[in-house]
Amino acid sequence: MEFALRSGRARAIGVSNYEVKHLVEIMDLEEKPAVNQVEWHPYHHDDELKAFCHQNAIALEAWSPLSGRNASALLDPVVKEVAQKHNVSTAQVVLRWSLQQNVSVVVGTEKAEHMKTDLEVFSFQLSAAEMQSISKLKVSEVFV
Repeated sequence: MEFALRSGRARAIGVSNYEVKHLVEIMDLEEKPAVNQVEWHPYHHDDELKAFCHQNAIALEAWSPLSGRNASALLDPVVKEVAQKHNVSTAQVVLRWSLQQNVSVVVGTEKAEHMKTDLEVFSFQLSAAEMQSISKLKVSEVFV
């Protein structure tokens, strides 16, 4: 991948599912990753990883930003309450929560209405208290 980058065949390289220990191992390379794509949502997030990536100019990109393998934050009562307060969907709250932490999100849909509402996440901002309450939802294993 480094050769592709140096030869101009790629503009950037990235990694997927790298933890801090993995990133530390490759920080001596001449070409560092521009992005690290990881599972990231209110039930699964790693603040140490986020800090490391931001300190080392590595963009953190959320894989599965709306729900995890075992649970969906979209159904969480805390997220629902915040959504009602802002008059937005729970999906918008969860996306906004990631974006306010400088975590990029990639969402996909074929529905035009979802594309439109996904872009509306820039029309509101979560308070520090709301961010904290959503961040506390973090659990290692949730089955719904």
